Amino acid sequence: MTDKDELLQQQLYALENGAPLGSVVDGLPEQDQDLAPLISLVAAVREIPHPDLLLEQSQAQQQQIAAAVARPSNNHRNTNPTRQKKTTWGRWGWTIVPALALAGVVMLCFVAALAGVGLWLGGPPNARAATLMDAHGQIEVASSAVSNDWRSVTTGERVRAGQRLRTHDASGATLLFFDGTRTTVGSDADVTLTKLGGGWGNVLKVTLTQNGGITNHSVVPLRGKNSSFLVLTPSGSASVHGTTFNVDVASNGRSRFAVDTGTVLVSNADAQVSLTAGQATAAQPGQKPEKPAYRFSLAGLVTANQGTTWVVSGVPFTVTPDTEIRGNPQVSSRVQVKGRILESGVWVADQIEPVEDDQQASSFTGTVQAISGDTWQVDGWTVLANRITDLGENLSVGRAVRVTFTILPDGRWLAVRIESLEETPPEPTSTPAPTPDPNAKPSLSFQPDELEITGCGTDFSVNGALVNEAEEAKDVAANVQLGYEVIKGAASLVELNPVSWDVIAAGQTVNFTLHVTLAEGQQVKVRVFVLHETNRPDHLRSRLTVTINSSCNQTETPEGTETPEASKTPTPTPTATAVVTGTMTPTPDFTPTLTPEPSGTPLPTATGVTNCTGANPQPKGMSLAQEFGVPYEVIMGWFCQGFGFGEIDLAYSLSREAGVPVTSIFEMRRSGLGWGEIKQQLSPKPTKGNPQPTKGNPHK
Repeated sequence: MTDKDELLQQQLYALENGAPLGSVVDGLPEQDQDLAPLISLVAAVREIPHPDLLLEQSQAQQQQIAAAVARPSNNHRNTNPTRQKKTTWGRWGWTIVPALALAGVVMLCFVAALAGVGLWLGGPPNARAATLMDAHGQIEVASSAVSNDWRSVTTGERVRAGQRLRTHDASGATLLFFDGTRTTVGSDADVTLTKLGGGWGNVLKVTLTQNGGITNHSVVPLRGKNSSFLVLTPSGSASVHGTTFNVDVASNGRSRFAVDTGTVLVSNADAQVSLTAGQATAAQPGQKPEKPAYRFSLAGLVTANQGTTWVVSGVPFTVTPDTEIRGNPQVSSRVQVKGRILESGVWVADQIEPVEDDQQASSFTGTVQAISGDTWQVDGWTVLANRITDLGENLSVGRAVRVTFTILPDGRWLAVRIESLEETPPEPTSTPAPTPDPNAKPSLSFQPDELEITGCGTDFSVNGALVNEAEEAKDVAANVQLGYEVIKGAASLVELNPVSWDVIAAGQTVNFTLHVTLAEGQQVKVRVFVLHETNRPDHLRSRLTVTINSSCNQTETPEGTETPEASKTPTPTPTATAVVTGTMTPTPDFTPTLTPEPSGTPLPTATGVTNCTGANPQPKGMSLAQEFGVPYEVIMGWFCQGFGFGEIDLAYSLSREAGVPVTSIFEMRRSGLGWGEIKQQLSPKPTKGNPQPTKGNPHK
């Protein structure tokens, strides 16, 4: 795009955002004043209604014009060319022809300008498609809701208006819209992007038709009266203006709508209901949506299923003819139940499905009615909240909350976590949210734009840098968001952290981490790109290509060689190396010395801080301390050094399994090795003819 084209786009952008015509025209540089008539034309066009010209009418008019131009004229036939008289055309044709040619050129330029204006008025180009993110399993897209031209798609591809997407078993993906709104499509789902578009200023227009499966939506607060987000189902629709909610459509068309935050309006031809945070409703095709109710989710073993009454995780609930039961769960089957709590206090199941994950938790939503010491009354149910309960912020009587709980041996419900469902207004900050600036010219680029890393294992983390190379202070990048696509190989997990920035100032460098878990094979290539930027959305051309190679070299003990009993504790030697195109600090080699620990478990020595969470004791820390039989202070010591509870759990589990001191495992992690590499190091091939080392618990 030339500088004049870019200047025109910036001025039109300012006009669209409410700037007066006079100030826009006066802001033109002297050498670009020839753009003033075109800008004035656009302003005039915006003020008048525009009838839609049908395609057939347009084509007919074009054909009529073409026929008129090609038809020979009968008014000036000359049967005797030698005796032709000089006509007015003959005298003035030499001046008319150039004038007509000039008029034609002007008309073509005018049409081209209007076409450019039309494209500009159509909104940002990236608003017309959603980007497929976090795709896993088998996902297919068809060109329309009724076509059968299915093709497989993967992360990074674009899904456009009118296209239909379906997922298969154990599959799913996220549709990322240009303003940051996300729709996550679960397994065995069928959705169509019936309408998709947008305008400048983050105006988003989405209509999604869902014929089956589960979708979860996180909608960025919509801007302006022209914004909309609508989900259509066989039994009703859900419309929102900024919220998180989910929609579940059964095979018979029955739909369940549930809200996590914000408000959702559910309606059909018969009635409409408004759902607030923590509430759900269900609707059958041709019937009114049911009255909003708080909801529950149970996970565990079925201990009874007598008639209409079932019991899961010690909680009884009612099964109705409308309950969707997937599979054939029996007593002792592990299931997940989703349902609603009616005004009468009866728990009614909407859906029961078998699950294999035993880490699911049970929860319910309701209003806090009373708090007396450790006893909470939530919507008529009594729960215990003791020192291991994780209490969220802004909890008080009258607030809607979600209670995650477990059942004690004596039948009492112990709250593991209580969190508020009501959004807390953000505190005012001295830095306002960034607004579009049509005069800003940021220049974003990845430095370097190619990285290559080689290591042993399946988990890899790579550090990248994004630079705004602009020099003038006004040239800031606003609302920057990254995206990625896997262009070679297969990855089971790809994460960017952070994934967005409100502002990147001129000359500023921001850093991010790309974490990749290989699914199969020995090489994966991931391309990282700038998915969205407000001030210069047509200049998002920079790319970062990351190549990851998995290569492990392990040495076996020669056959027949005896290993002394005292030296059977494996001594891993990490082999990770980094090969970088550009600038990158390679992961240092590290060979831990597995010196037996003295009696007792040493406290972490890097810091004396053991209370860095604001909660003392910390419930998860207490749980890990009990599970691995170590002092609570030791667990929290590791946590306050920067290790997450998941990492601490994994380190102690590996220590128990491999017979390696947990301090050595943490040192391996500090050296830069990923957890996949550490697992490889701690799991060498067994020596032939020798028994496996005796597993112990060296951290006790």
